Amino acid sequence: MTQENQQQHPGAGGRRGSFSKEGGEKKPKEGKAPGKAVKAPKAVNTAKNKTMPDRNLLEDLSSRFVVNASAEELKSFERILFLIEQAHWFYEDNLREGDTVLKSLSLREFTETMFQQCRSLKPYQKF
Repeated sequence: MTQENQQQHPGAGGRRGSFSKEGGEKKPKEGKAPGKAVKAPKAVNTAKNKTMPDRNLLEDLSSRFVVNASAEELKSFERILFLIEQAHWFYEDNLREGDTVLKSLSLREFTETMFQQCRSLKPYQKF
């Protein structure tokens, strides 16, 4: 390979032993172990230290947002779910900020937990 071609293609040619004749696979350079790579640091899982909201907190949220709603609102299951969604955002935006131990919950997780834990919401499970 000419010197001009080497400048245009710096990685080509001149590397004796870097490719095998069969298959063109790279051989490991001497002095380095094959397969050794620098590992990225592991992410810290902070979710395992978080706790679910207790029954009293959930009952408080249900009475604040759902149970004390008007009778007209409580006739529609969609409206009840909307009220639970409001409770969810209050929980995420206000209660969790004040108590960093509380676990963040998706709306689905929060809704399931509310219906499972709150005695005051049992009548609305029939919907």
